[in-house]
Amino acid sequence: MIRLPSGLRCRQSSRQTLLHWGREAFYTSVLPNLLVPEILQAIRESSAPVLYICNVMTQPGETTGFTVSDHLQAIIDHVGPGFVNFVLANNGTPRPEVLAQYAKVHAYPVRIDRAKVNDLGAVLIEADLLGIEKGAAQDNDVLANKIVQIHNLLKANIPPDALESYLRRSH
Repeated sequence: MIRLPSGLRCRQSSRQTLLHWGREAFYTSVLPNLLVPEILQAIRESSAPVLYICNVMTQPGETTGFTVSDHLQAIIDHVGPGFVNFVLANNGTPRPEVLAQYAKVHAYPVRIDRAKVNDLGAVLIEADLLGIEKGAAQDNDVLANKIVQIHNLLKANIPPDALESYLRRSH
């Protein structure tokens, strides 16, 4: 794995590469990486599919009220359309006491709006990424396994329509 600045990751194998990033403060960590011309150029010149991992919760003052498509639209607004191929979004529900704590600071689960994500040209992949703790962030092991699963599916010789249909199903 090649480590790039602030959470950008590039997983390489002999047959396929998958670039994935996300899970951090959207406007102060995720987007700034894409505004570095050399990074953006390298990603654009790569044939690697791009996977954006959407945060579980909104961030007060930064992504208040954002849906999954709002995150994707902000990426498009900054780097152009067609950049993100896949969006991985959590469809699990944090524990009630976790939701109550976050609500005190006006942070809520990022709502999944499937049709709008699809309209923006990315394949939405939904999964419960919270693990057994059901906290407010992705469980690292669950997330890593999901990324590996997506990577392996992309490497497989599966017709694109069948692969897209499979990835769009909630898991």
